[in-house]
This record gives sequence, C-alpha cells and structure tokens, in this order.
Amino acid sequence: MNRFDNIEKVCAFYVSEAHLSTMIMPYISKQIEDNNIIETFFEKNIERNIETILSKIILDEKSKKEIKKINWKNKKYNKKEIKNTIKDLINNYNKRIKNNNNKNNDKNNNTNIKNITISILINGGNEYIENINNLLENILNEVFKDNNTVNNKIIIRIINCYLVDQTENNIAKIINENDYLLNTAGLKNINEIYDKKSLVG
Repeated sequence: MNRFDNIEKVCAFYVSEAHLSTMIMPYISKQIEDNNIIETFFEKNIERNIETILSKIILDEKSKKEIKKINWKNKKYNKKEIKNTIKDLINNYNKRIKNNNNKNNDKNNNTNIKNITISILINGGNEYIENINNLLENILNEVFKDNNTVNNKIIIRIINCYLVDQTENNIAKIINENDYLLNTAGLKNINEIYDKKSLVG
C-alpha cells in the first residue's frame, strides 16, 4: 500500500474468537469514549462473543450500547460497497471537522480539535484479509491522492487481526509490514518493541 501520513497499519494476533473479542475490547471501548468510528470487515460472525464479553466487563451502559451497534457480523462486500463505505465515513468526518472549526471561529476560539480516527478492523482467513486490504489500498490511494478531499486531522487505522495457527510462519513478516501491534495491553509502536531489521530473514 502506498503510504500517506493519514494511514496507519496495525496487526494483531489471536488464538481463538473468544481471545480476539477480549483483546480488542479495551481498544474499542477507548475509541467509543473518544467519539471515533469503528468499521469492521469480518469473514465470520463474532457478535455472540462480543455480547458475552460485554456481559462480563464493567463498562457504562451507554458505551455498551454503542459497541453493540458496531457490525460484528460477517461481511462480503464488493469493491463498490467498500468504496462507498470508506468515502462516506471520510466525508462525514470532514463535515464534522468543518463544523467544529466554524464553531471555534464563531467563539473566537483558536483551540484546534484533536485528530479523528477511523479504525477499520479486518478479520478472517489470510485470503480474506488480503482481498479486503487490496480493495482498501486502491480506494485509499485514490482518496488520499486528492489532498483537498481528506482533512489532515483524519487518521485511517487499518487493523488486521490474524489467527496465529494460520500465520505462525509469517508473523515476523507481518510485524515488519506494520506500524503498530495491538494486544490486550493496547496499541504499541512496533519500532519501540522490535528491531525490524532483525525480523527480516
């Protein structure tokens, strides 16, 4: 994928769907708290696992409702549908930033609003993950080449979730291709954890 400052690549590794749901929940909760957006592309339905986790954790009911609104079911989108989804998300955020800036100007308030993050979670077999990423690559390259389209405060964070049993021989390669690692401890900068040069055989 051609790299732009607005795009962050994240990898995560899990051993079961229950582990996946548990691992991503702190991250999801924080994004909801910060009023960011979560978009999902899942090959399998993990809705039941998410509901089970939510029933066991201490979290305010408003946040739980927002998490349940996220589509945790399996998706098989074509390029046109994915393109429309991503463009709609970016356009909505551009409007939100513009409206906030107008409000600040009306109040003579020069405080800049924080970056807004659109997290795109992708989970499934290796082929499914690769296919979705290829579609996203074409779409995001097209969108981000138009500098007037995307506000520089919008961050697109692509989070690929891999089943360890299917990727254990490629984990080093996957880590080397990403900016961050997501696990139960949160989002970690890979450069602060690994020497990428040592991961390349």
